[in-house]
Amino acid sequence: MRFARRPGVVFLTGFMGCGKTTVGRQLATLVQGRFVDLDEYLESTTGCTIRDLFRQEGEAGFRQREQVALVQLCTALAQDQTPWKIVALGGGTFTVPANRDRIRRTGWSVWLDVPFELLAARLTQNVTRPLWTSLEETRLRYAVRRADYAQADIRLSVTDAPPHQIAEEIVQALLQYSNREAKA
Repeated sequence: MRFARRPGVVFLTGFMGCGKTTVGRQLATLVQGRFVDLDEYLESTTGCTIRDLFRQEGEAGFRQREQVALVQLCTALAQDQTPWKIVALGGGTFTVPANRDRIRRTGWSVWLDVPFELLAARLTQNVTRPLWTSLEETRLRYAVRRADYAQADIRLSVTDAPPHQIAEEIVQALLQYSNREAKA
């Protein structure tokens, strides 16, 4: 796969439960790249689970650690010779302006925009997420975060398609985006 811009890093963003990790793994396989989940990276560098970090430090403390981990990861990926790197961000990572700036300087961002009803069906099956409190509070958080996610380079409307199909749609969206970028 060739783009006008050199191969690089694709950051998947979106609300919790949108499929960033699952789709990211499929996308990395499709482009023969490396996959990194930012939450897993943060857990490996801190020795704590995401849930424990939230419990011990609150959301503000967690976001600080997440920002440091993102900077470290972007620095490491810049040294990585693998042509394509796919990063699944945490659901709140892209809501921090400094993180969006770092991501913009490092690669492309792709928003997996999933309707709330589909997310709710997924999330109510797994209520162990650190920021899960109730369906109504989650709906409010979703509504607020959409404005941040909308700042991604690419918005991909996602339904219940299989992950490999979504990965293929991302490749097509990246090609279209790259072609627009080359003409600009």
